[in-house]
Amino acid sequence: MNKDQAMNKDQAMNIYKILHDEHVLVLATVEKLHNVRVDGRKRLLDQVIDDLTSHSQAEEQVLYDRVAEADVLKELVLEAKEEHQMVTRLLEDLYGMRVEDERFAPKVKVLGELLKHHIEEEESEMFPKAQEMFDDVIAQNFAGEFVAAKAKILKMPQLLRLGQARMKKVVEDVAHAIRPEGDNAR
Repeated sequence: MNKDQAMNKDQAMNIYKILHDEHVLVLATVEKLHNVRVDGRKRLLDQVIDDLTSHSQAEEQVLYDRVAEADVLKELVLEAKEEHQMVTRLLEDLYGMRVEDERFAPKVKVLGELLKHHIEEEESEMFPKAQEMFDDVIAQNFAGEFVAAKAKILKMPQLLRLGQARMKKVVEDVAHAIRPEGDNAR
């Protein structure tokens, strides 16, 4: 099966299956990063950064922003976005750290623990509620959108993907401060 056939197969899948499969893969890669010898860390770190930044940014664009429209899920989505921010901060720290640093492995362990918590909540709480909101056809369309968004995000330089998440958070905080919740005036 070539890459295009694999992508078409992914697009026929639903968003929840794709996200779950990626969760499994990234957890395994983070575990490898934690246990790998120092000389193998840089390559695996680059892979983890690519996987997590593209995954989280595409996930927010395709799923979170739509799910957040339901008041019942708004708080869960906000919490999930905060966890994405924490993951990005850890990735930024790791990116700027020497792979020989004694703090590298412990920081990767914290990253793995945070991811496990985040994935558990997402798959056990958010996904079932989202499945009630969106039928199978929509979930399949979201899968195609997710794959396309990830591909676009991966074309951006790694450092920009890390910094973009931080920038987005600052803009959201400023917008909230300027226009408090409940104030619909523009």
